[in-house]
Amino acid sequence: MCPPPATLRIAAALLVLGTACAPETDLNAIPEPPPPPLRVELASVPTEDGVFAHPELFGEPIIDTFDLIEGNVPLGVSDDGGVVATAIAPGPNVLRWTPEGGQEWFADTGSSSNIMMGLSGDGTTVIGQEGVWTTGDTSAAIYNHSNGWTRLGVLGDGTCPTRGTGYDLTPDASIAVGLAWVDGCSARAFRWTAATGMEALPLLGISGNRASAVSDDGGVTVGFARTEDTNRSPAVWFDDGSAELPMGNAGGEFHAVSADGTWSVGELAGEAIRWNPTHGKEFLGRLGNPPSSSDKSAALGICGDWIVGYSGKPATKTDAFIWREDVGMLDFQDVIEDVLEIDIPSGVKLSMATHCSPDGRNFIGLADSADGGRQTWVLHLTPWAWDALE
Repeated sequence: MCPPPATLRIAAALLVLGTACAPETDLNAIPEPPPPPLRVELASVPTEDGVFAHPELFGEPIIDTFDLIEGNVPLGVSDDGGVVATAIAPGPNVLRWTPEGGQEWFADTGSSSNIMMGLSGDGTTVIGQEGVWTTGDTSAAIYNHSNGWTRLGVLGDGTCPTRGTGYDLTPDASIAVGLAWVDGCSARAFRWTAATGMEALPLLGISGNRASAVSDDGGVTVGFARTEDTNRSPAVWFDDGSAELPMGNAGGEFHAVSADGTWSVGELAGEAIRWNPTHGKEFLGRLGNPPSSSDKSAALGICGDWIVGYSGKPATKTDAFIWREDVGMLDFQDVIEDVLEIDIPSGVKLSMATHCSPDGRNFIGLADSADGGRQTWVLHLTPWAWDALE
């Protein structure tokens, strides 16, 4: 007699998978290789009431995955989680990783002066600096396989040896932001498009402005500015030409902005924060029970309701955190292992979470291994994974 059909929980629906009687086992047969990760074409499998389950998730993997990949500088994850970019420091090499193809060289830039800082949301383009310091020929630039290097231009007379560095891109790489060194080697935040070229953003504070991140539509840019009282204070620029230092002269900076431009996240006076013009600032706390007064925390990425970053002592040891308004700040490694029940290799410690996709399903960061090495970690979650935290 055949065993009863197996059942598989897909989101909130139970999908019944038919089975046939298994043949008698041949003990002398060569074992078949293990199957690839299970994928269910959800659009083609009806639930018990005949309604197709989640047709928008056709072909989605039904397993959560955790990977360790080469690269001690996480650069970004694409919006769909299909591409992760990392760099190996010191050095100019950039690696591209996909779940299906593994890791390959994205760009071997050929010069130790080339620095990569970010990845576009579509996974095709990296941004940073291209050139050779010793000759004074450097520039903020973007790179992709189709066009190679595209220099973004200079501000002022271009006489400063390092003319600029790009820091972030919109998902389609049509808008770039960063820092340009202007006359007298003073740092100025910039915004670039192919149509306008490099343009200076309004000067905030007294000098030392940098644009570190930009919203998906290019409407909100965040970073820092130097003021009379501190080298870095959180700064925000809007596409209507306005700009502000929302924390006054307080020390800190914004590291990231949400895809829709609603929230900016970063650090203020050594503690992770989020901010928007209506809500104002909110401190997110530090890990520990109770947290040490000497610890720091910083929010490095935001994706939907989730904010990620690090907490601890940056010079010695930090822990990756994840934050949501209803649960507060949590140790990310504890969440992955104890709540999501995903295995992390023994001896690996997640020291920071740096980037995440807008849907809150793909996360990357930096991991420390028992032998003292550092790698990039990658977490991919199914659409219903966070149900475990409810």
